[in-house]
Amino acid sequence: MAKKIFILASIFFLMFSGISYAGSIYTPTGFIYPVGTDDIEVSSSCGRWLERPAESGGCYPTAGVYHIGLDMKGSRGNSVRAIADGIVLRPSAGGWGDGNIGMLIKHRSNERGEFIALYAHIRSYDAKKEGDEVRAGETIGKLGAYPEGGDHLHFGILHPGLKSSVFLVGLGRWSIDKYGVKELGYYDNGFIDPIHFITHNGPDNWLSREEGDSCKFLFPYQPWFFEVCIADSGSCDDSVVKEYEECVKNPDASCTEVKSGVWSAIGEGGRTSGGTYGVGGDSYEPPAYAKKNFNLDLDFDIMDSQDNNHELYAGQDTLASGMEVVLRAKVEAKGGDAHDFIEKGKDTIEVDSFARIGIGGEWFRVCRNYIKVGSLQEEESETTIFRYVIPLLASGEKISFKCIADAEEEVWEVKESDNTSRIETFTINNNLDVNFISHNLSLTNGRTFLTVGDRYGLQVFIKDIGTDPSPGRIRSSYEIFLGGEWRFLADDESEASELIPGRDQLEYISDEGSVIAPSVPGFYPVRACANYQVSVPETNIFDNCTTSVIEVRAAPVIRSITITDPSSGEKWKTSSNHTIDWISQNITGNVKIEYSIDGGSKWYVIDSSVSNNGSKGWKMGDKPFKDIIKSDTNNARIRITSLTYPSVTATIAFSIDHK
Repeated sequence: MAKKIFILASIFFLMFSGISYAGSIYTPTGFIYPVGTDDIEVSSSCGRWLERPAESGGCYPTAGVYHIGLDMKGSRGNSVRAIADGIVLRPSAGGWGDGNIGMLIKHRSNERGEFIALYAHIRSYDAKKEGDEVRAGETIGKLGAYPEGGDHLHFGILHPGLKSSVFLVGLGRWSIDKYGVKELGYYDNGFIDPIHFITHNGPDNWLSREEGDSCKFLFPYQPWFFEVCIADSGSCDDSVVKEYEECVKNPDASCTEVKSGVWSAIGEGGRTSGGTYGVGGDSYEPPAYAKKNFNLDLDFDIMDSQDNNHELYAGQDTLASGMEVVLRAKVEAKGGDAHDFIEKGKDTIEVDSFARIGIGGEWFRVCRNYIKVGSLQEEESETTIFRYVIPLLASGEKISFKCIADAEEEVWEVKESDNTSRIETFTINNNLDVNFISHNLSLTNGRTFLTVGDRYGLQVFIKDIGTDPSPGRIRSSYEIFLGGEWRFLADDESEASELIPGRDQLEYISDEGSVIAPSVPGFYPVRACANYQVSVPETNIFDNCTTSVIEVRAAPVIRSITITDPSSGEKWKTSSNHTIDWISQNITGNVKIEYSIDGGSKWYVIDSSVSNNGSKGWKMGDKPFKDIIKSDTNNARIRITSLTYPSVTATIAFSIDHK
């Protein structure tokens, strides 16, 4: 019986429906997340990819070494999954916790060939053994206990041909001999960003393909990903894969009689009636109106983000890691209005931009923009843009871009083949003399100290002491040393156009933000680090940070007395009995009450020491007061003074009616 290939589901469906395979979740390119979910939680800031050591502004505990992996939070006993088919190599036994190992498994990528994945902090007694074959999604072991840093999976990837920024700057001095794989062609500092790798390259699950009628594997190609199963007996012949893949990737090809017995194919474009362009079943005839002369015209350019009028040309301009470019796509309607040619129920056209690392790398989508068909009348156009930051790549590597208009193929056109733009390929050049330093870290607004609970800001000067301008924007961090560790406060951004070599650039975080002074008075170290995310390659990344010390004082105690009766300007008669009222704040002990009839030139005592209870009766008609108050006056005063805090006093002016 001829083999039958069923399209079970597209990866699009998997991503948005939550369906998982073997208990694990796929990356967009078909690898499986090793912790069984794409909802990855980093165990701590010290477990991030390329977390710096302390002397470089980070918190990784080993001096002179960057964290060359990613720590994925978990709990002891959690299953760890193989990201793809592979063969277990020798274990790495040191440094992973009591009874734990680091497992090394050799995998394959369709684009990058063989590579090694490191799965560490796995308990040794029930882990897969050297020489074992594992399948994508299979449990290779369970997480062991790691009290020192909290239970987690340390996940890393080594590749003999790729070099990360760790290699470029000579950091991450873990010797590959530690893992015993140097003889396999893996050099020191050969680690690369693991999540970037498995989300931008596809797996080659060769073991599954060799299993015949039970094989399951992914074909990674753009713009779709299909999960395919060989349903009937027979071997997984590579020719089956290639013919089917070509058929789906190139829908203009003749797909009506695929030798391997493909009889059903469902794409994401909605053209599913009887198959896609006649793949098996009945051929699909477009509606009559699609035979007109309507077409979408696509113009795709790579622009300098600092100058939107400056187009970057492949083969002429080079790009650098950390540089920001603008992907600009203009779509124009030719031969009619777009809304007349779009599928019923649809009102937008998708414009997808893709990037590819290396000449043979897999295309991955970096953005999707939408254009309303109502704005695409005949001979009119719409432009979309997307800002894209070049990832950390080695000098000499290639990065390519392309764009696809009507990516979901929901608009009927005479010529669909021109919906894909030309490919623009650039060479990475990181050999720039760029070196950021930071200096003169201080409080904003000229403040010299803080009080407990104050909101505050920090400012620092950043300078590129190299000779070349920065190829991209950078971010600078601000931290404070609390509880024996550096704690992140905030960060801000510097545009590439601001980072002129040799010139100081003032950066700051506002004192109107969310940064609040510690609750305990004292002196606290603070620091600022330029380019703390290492987004732009530098000749020296060890001089990015500067430190200072801020003083936090206890909040001052406010002590006060306020006279409430008499009120200001009130007239009191000497023939009446009166009550002097006041309120006090943070005053202990008794108070002295005095009066004056000449505006305060001379004072007379009413009570030299009275309880600070807020009230004192006063009979002005009694002695000795009546001997002093002998006439009307508009210059009368009452004064209350704290006997405990003599500097705290209150005075009120009033009038006296001598009757």
